[in-house]
Amino acid sequence: MRITGGRARGIKLQTLNTNSIRPATDKMRQAVFSSIGDNIIDKSILDLFSGSGSLGLEAISRGASRCVFIEKNQNQLKLLKQNFKAVCKSANIKSSDFSAFFYNVDVFKWNPSEFDNFDYIFLDPPFALVEENGFVLIDKYGNFLNDSSASRIVFEMPGINNIKHKDFEIVKKLGHGNREPTVVFYKRKTI
Repeated sequence: MRITGGRARGIKLQTLNTNSIRPATDKMRQAVFSSIGDNIIDKSILDLFSGSGSLGLEAISRGASRCVFIEKNQNQLKLLKQNFKAVCKSANIKSSDFSAFFYNVDVFKWNPSEFDNFDYIFLDPPFALVEENGFVLIDKYGNFLNDSSASRIVFEMPGINNIKHKDFEIVKKLGHGNREPTVVFYKRKTI
């Protein structure tokens, strides 16, 4: 697994060898960030269920200015911090150029109220959690999405899931078929 674009392109990412962590594939991340394009530059990111940090680190490599990583597995969080250092070194990013925050906490228990809102919220939970908790996650963290028309929740889920929310509309889906991972882009509905 590598960073697919930006200033740290090609950097390998470390992850625990366990079934509980399912990193977003290089191909899927490329598709996601091709869809976002230059809109990621100078944006604020929330990476929930961070794992290896592949989504947040990809955003950093491509020009995001702040990222908050949430990962409850303490050993994986250590690797994520190593991945962050490798990406920053490769991209020649200094600590004064970027703000990063790392929280070793369960996504369902964390409250991001100490932060301003986010431009992009990446949700990549274990697929077993999506059917029962997908709506809850959008409901909870959608409140922390900026009001900008370009802000998005980017949610990777099994293709079979079809999560709808009264306050958010689906603007794009990447992926094919019910058995394949699908990335769904949500934006806040306008009144």
